[in-house]
Amino acid sequence: MDLVDAQSKLMELCIKELKGIPMERRDIAKTLLAAAGATALAERSEAQTCTPPCYVRTAAEIAAGITPTNTTYPANGPIDVRRYGYSADGQTSSAIMNTVALISAINVASAAVGGATGATVLLPTGIAYIASKIPGPNNTFVKTDIVLPNRVRLQGQNASGSILKATSDFSPATQPYMFWANNGTTAMFDSILQDLFIDCSDVVGLGGILTDAWQENSGLRSVGIMNFTTYGLRFRNVFAGGQSTCELQGVQFFASSLGATAGIRVDQISSVGGFLVHVRDTVIAGGSTGVIARGIDIVNDSLLLQNVHFENCTDGVYLDGVGSHTLQQITGISGTGTTTLVRAAATFSGRLTMTGCSRNGATNFLVNEASGETYTSPDLAEYAFPDIKAQNTAKAWCLFNGTLPGTNPPTAGSNVASVQRISTGRYRVNLLNYTQNANIAMFVSSNQGAPGANNWCQAASIAYFLVNLDVAGVPTDANEVHVVAFAL
Repeated sequence: MDLVDAQSKLMELCIKELKGIPMERRDIAKTLLAAAGATALAERSEAQTCTPPCYVRTAAEIAAGITPTNTTYPANGPIDVRRYGYSADGQTSSAIMNTVALISAINVASAAVGGATGATVLLPTGIAYIASKIPGPNNTFVKTDIVLPNRVRLQGQNASGSILKATSDFSPATQPYMFWANNGTTAMFDSILQDLFIDCSDVVGLGGILTDAWQENSGLRSVGIMNFTTYGLRFRNVFAGGQSTCELQGVQFFASSLGATAGIRVDQISSVGGFLVHVRDTVIAGGSTGVIARGIDIVNDSLLLQNVHFENCTDGVYLDGVGSHTLQQITGISGTGTTTLVRAAATFSGRLTMTGCSRNGATNFLVNEASGETYTSPDLAEYAFPDIKAQNTAKAWCLFNGTLPGTNPPTAGSNVASVQRISTGRYRVNLLNYTQNANIAMFVSSNQGAPGANNWCQAASIAYFLVNLDVAGVPTDANEVHVVAFAL
């Protein structure tokens, strides 16, 4: 389709709209793209000469209505985006050309050929600027989205070798993200970004990727998303139906120094926790001077995390709703950047299992607002909520020497921070992680051994309880006191 044909087609579609005749959005997009390609590439196409080998126009290009501008690059097999005018030269002046070329390559990759759909778009090494507008008819510029379709893989040379960078004036069209994974209201499969970096250039209000329906064999593989000010990746619910799992592997999220909302945000996809996001071997970090409010923020759906590290995140993982979450070998960072490794909202009613996780200097290991538990130290080898077995075991126990003055750590025990000798035979046992309420059942024994000994406990608050040792009604110390407490 040349420029005249494209403009004529666009005029025809506009007349149809004025007459109220329904049109497909993709028809308009393809026509705009054809006009943009013809306008932006006309001179280069006329001057283009091909040094053999020259690769002729393919069936996929014909089906997509795309004419290559440099046929020295092959399109059979992996599609080289340079065939359509892409230049990873690190120049902002190439942004419009790169955007048109990238959309062209994606459209060719998604075209059906011989009853089959799916291809890989290859990016070269280097930095390529991307714009949010492309040339339209009558010397105008039209806002556009770079849509990642079904069955297409966008692949660079390695995670830091192929970089797609937003221009400083990037103004997203339909969605405030650099890329939009969308297949209407239909689930997506085999839609993958791999071996590349996405740089949002600290543009205020700009995120990395929005996905409406990624499912099996979709997601990110060895990808970096950096300098975003909202979300690095957001899963949005468009009621695509049947969503079950999406995998992110080897991803680096580096937020803008201006701060960001979340590295990964999962809206409510399923009402029963049925959608699983599997993240492994991944880092989520705030900028050098700004933090990410939540590393991962998920509502109602489920997480499987393996070897995930958080830096400069107020909450590493924030859980809400009914999902079932398994966290293995997740870590924070020393210093003040990450306040809480995992936080469960007061309205969290799902399941949480943590194995081999470490706050590594973060202030809190876990804050479970749903259970009233706050764990600061030490890290737990394994934690499960709710855990029926744990609810029927002791909340706290300790052995302490009641003759020591002042406040001291217990000789041995669990979930007891310290024991304070208030006066002779009177002690305060301070809990490390508080109970939900002051309904604590306590039992105490000591080695006083004198006739008339009377040992008793008193619940005082969710943070501590009192221990009393008497002999014939007289307060008496003991150098070996045993206490066990049951509570929620």
